Amino acid sequence: MEKQKGFTLIELVVVMVILGILAAVAIPRYVDMGAQARTASINGLAAGLRSAAAVTQATYFARGGTSATTEVFLQGQSGAGNGVAVTTTGILGLPTAADAGIVRAMADTSGFAATHSGNVTTYNMTPAVTNCTAAYDSSTGCLWLLIYNSVVLSDRLRTVCAGAFDSKEPCIAWLFDMFL
Repeated sequence: MEKQKGFTLIELVVVMVILGILAAVAIPRYVDMGAQARTASINGLAAGLRSAAAVTQATYFARGGTSATTEVFLQGQSGAGNGVAVTTTGILGLPTAADAGIVRAMADTSGFAATHSGNVTTYNMTPAVTNCTAAYDSSTGCLWLLIYNSVVLSDRLRTVCAGAFDSKEPCIAWLFDMFL
């Protein structure tokens, strides 16, 4: 009698169970990657906004800016009307909430669309993602992030605001969803 080659039914079932367990553990991690990617993207934009505001204000003061100075030239910018428009009242030297202000100071905001309303420029992801926004306020230099990571928002949603609202330097605050 010849010996048959192949796997027994038990061996096949054991392999299938092991693959099932691995899939059950791995799939939820990959499903959540979209929310993590959006959060990382908006946090990257926030860091860029804060840096752009700080560099613009530092350049303003380093070049002897006064309340009459309306624009600051950053690297690669020259000629009247091509610099970053800055605030001339309140906290001096911050980029204005306009295309000629914070948007120009940022130089590249790929993946985000900027809208302006008064002293606030709001950045939304493109294509639009609900509850994933960064807003820059040129009157205070504050940056607000609104990030809801979860798919379902419930009564357990808590808002956390962090940041020192000091009139001497720009601040940053985050609004995140926190679950108990």
